[in-house]
Amino acid sequence: MTHLMKPTAPSAISDELEGYIRRALLLGQLSPTTLTRIQSLITQHSLSDQDRRRLAILQDAIRDGCIQLVAPSTTQS
Repeated sequence: MTHLMKPTAPSAISDELEGYIRRALLLGQLSPTTLTRIQSLITQHSLSDQDRRRLAILQDAIRDGCIQLVAPSTTQS
C-alpha cells in the first residue's frame, strides 16, 4: 500500500497547480503566498504540457490585467 502514498505524484502536482490557477482566475487576484507556491512547483517538478499551457493562461491573464498580483500585507504593532 505504500505505493499509494506518494506525496508528489505527477497528477497531484497537476491538480495542485490547476487549483491555484483556477482560484486566481475566479478571484481575479494572486496572493504572494500562492505565487511563491506556484513558482516552487515550477522549479521543483517536471511539468506536463498541460501544466505549461495552464501557466501560459495564468501569465496571459496577469499581463492582460484580468488577475492582479496582491501586495503582501504589512502589520503594524
